Amino acid sequence: MDAHLAEINDKLRCFYNGNGTFTHVRKAIEMFSDYEWQGVIVTITKNNVNIIDTIAEALYNWGVRSALFNPISPSVSENTVFVPSIKKLIDNYKKFIDVVIRLNTYQPKGRRLVVDNIESLVLAIFTSNMRGMYCHMSLCGAGRLSYVITWNGDVYPCSEFVQFEEFKCGNIFEDSIETIINSEACKKLRLRNVNKIDTCNNCPYKLICGANCPAAVYGLSGTLLGKSPYCKFNFEIINYLFEKISEHGIEIAYKLVSEAFEEKIKTRKPLVWIER
Repeated sequence: MDAHLAEINDKLRCFYNGNGTFTHVRKAIEMFSDYEWQGVIVTITKNNVNIIDTIAEALYNWGVRSALFNPISPSVSENTVFVPSIKKLIDNYKKFIDVVIRLNTYQPKGRRLVVDNIESLVLAIFTSNMRGMYCHMSLCGAGRLSYVITWNGDVYPCSEFVQFEEFKCGNIFEDSIETIINSEACKKLRLRNVNKIDTCNNCPYKLICGANCPAAVYGLSGTLLGKSPYCKFNFEIINYLFEKISEHGIEIAYKLVSEAFEEKIKTRKPLVWIER
């Protein structure tokens, strides 16, 4: 669901017959209101970048437990026309983070809206080996922890790579699991890391950001070692999380993760700060 209003959501989210999906998704949210793993994916585009904070508030009021707010991936060339300006994305994402903190801190309902993208960054800041999302790992999960099987049995390392024939890993009806896992496509992805990307070498946040998504990078530059299209966005948002923690203490970080991950952060080995 890309908006809490049908007229915005249905601009891009529609069925083959042209009818919008809003009513159906809204009904599904209600049907699964008591389901522990209920969640909603929001794709951030030019159409909704200015209202993502309002969307978060609506999801919270609807009882949604978790959400993903993903900037649209330009791995498919047709998507590039829907990519919002990086400045708008940064400015509105900061407001969005503030709203999530307010909802999870001051609302009397005593529950949280866990935004997986933010949670993953917070975990990356406070731990050295934990990520809430495969996409935010470095290396990312594609070809290591996740695979996608298409309708005809073709296997790809991630749904974002399905349009690239050169990243097909094999076919479940024709190839063994061992052959698929050890395909050249998967090997290439497992060899990719931020230390091999020139624009990441001197970045203090390279292991938090992970220079992902590799499919978006490949789609735009034709190489897995290109600069992420959301490099500046990732840097500024990580910076903003550090600012929030610096201003309000570590307790503010607890409001951006699930209760289970809050306990893990509380019991982590303390960080050592070195004054320079």
